Amino acid sequence: MHIHGEIVKPPMVKNTELLEVSYGCSYGKCRYCMFYKNTEYGISKLEDIEEDLKEIKEKNPDVERLFLLGGEPFSLPVKRLNKILDLINAYLPGVDIVMYGRVNSMKNKTVDDLAELKNKGIVNLVIGLESGDDEVLERINKGYDSRQAEEYLSKLNKAGINYSLIYIAGLAGHGEKNWSRNALNTAKLINKIHPTGLCLTMLYLNEGIPLYDEDLKNGDFTEAKMLEILKEFKLLLENINIPIHIFNEEAATLMSIKADFPEEKNYAIKFFDDKINSFTQEDEDFYELYRRPV
Repeated sequence: MHIHGEIVKPPMVKNTELLEVSYGCSYGKCRYCMFYKNTEYGISKLEDIEEDLKEIKEKNPDVERLFLLGGEPFSLPVKRLNKILDLINAYLPGVDIVMYGRVNSMKNKTVDDLAELKNKGIVNLVIGLESGDDEVLERINKGYDSRQAEEYLSKLNKAGINYSLIYIAGLAGHGEKNWSRNALNTAKLINKIHPTGLCLTMLYLNEGIPLYDEDLKNGDFTEAKMLEILKEFKLLLENINIPIHIFNEEAATLMSIKADFPEEKNYAIKFFDDKINSFTQEDEDFYELYRRPV
């Protein structure tokens, strides 16, 4: 298999075959992100992709799901994506295809483009929204605002492509005014665009990341406490009022929760309520160490 650099995949694609179609991140300007720092962005050669597909077919001819590797392969041009999908369907007809995308991945794709890609096997996208709050989006340099996020992501709804968003609690920093604004504005956006899933994770700051090396050290950003992050999660979920699957990455939060809204909304809120009510200074001290740069 052709693999360049690190493999980053979301929790829902465990035990899924992997196929590299790009590597690194074509954007690479997010001020909080620790991924792909040592991997120069590139697009896989079609002949390499075909070789890997032959290997996957030989090893696992009955594969049902394929995760396309790369920081955001859905940002590839439509023409390139169609060529890749045609190759996949030639070797693994009927396989479900999942990949990462950016909000801006849809900017230059029409609804018809997206519908064609869906018809070729894309069943789900995992998109790092991170926040629906304009102050946060500007600080972390995501390259779009909440209005653009609504416009671009709504194209996926019209094309019938399911997608899950990633939310990073703590990006607004310390203080109830900050984290509550972030949670409420993100919930407002989610209620408008109707994603099928929402992955809850939290901010980690490491050396080599501008938000840590510059903003935090210069005093322009104050890191949220873990108790604030729990309250942020709770407030976010309290204000989501659409059918959606909520889940989190246990390795990233030391918590594990899955809940289908609206049926299990009360369960999810109580989950965080219980953690908030039983939270101690010892817990805060533990998370302070856990979240420090390695």
